[in-house]
Amino acid sequence: MKKYERPIVIANTQLAEGVYAASGDGACTFANVSIYQTDPDNTHRMKVYYWHRAHADHCNSGCEIVIHFDKPVTITDAGSYAVENNGSTSIRIKINNALHSDGDCQTEFIVVARANDGGTFVVNGWDISDVGYQFTDDHIKP
Repeated sequence: MKKYERPIVIANTQLAEGVYAASGDGACTFANVSIYQTDPDNTHRMKVYYWHRAHADHCNSGCEIVIHFDKPVTITDAGSYAVENNGSTSIRIKINNALHSDGDCQTEFIVVARANDGGTFVVNGWDISDVGYQFTDDHIKP
């Protein structure tokens, strides 16, 4: 049997802006984006579903999702969320909902978009990150 060695974390500001250490693969924020309706005028309605799978004791103040398209797209409605790089092939949406530490904290919202050329488009992928958002301990379970 191997001797247990307690893990350590070494801070090095030249390597990373911030790191949250958790068990498993370290990822705790996930997303899924899917087009569920295309109108006759090629307006696309997408469902953005995201969740925070944190069985560790932390919350965060929000996250950002970048949706990648096969051509330039303009989002015409993202609810109350801020949109950056609108009209491009990679659009960032700032999600200002706190994501809690009580298991799977999840939500979804609808995005309405049109390709800049008026045609149809494809979602090529997405990235979600909570880097830069404040981690809090407001909802830590006793």
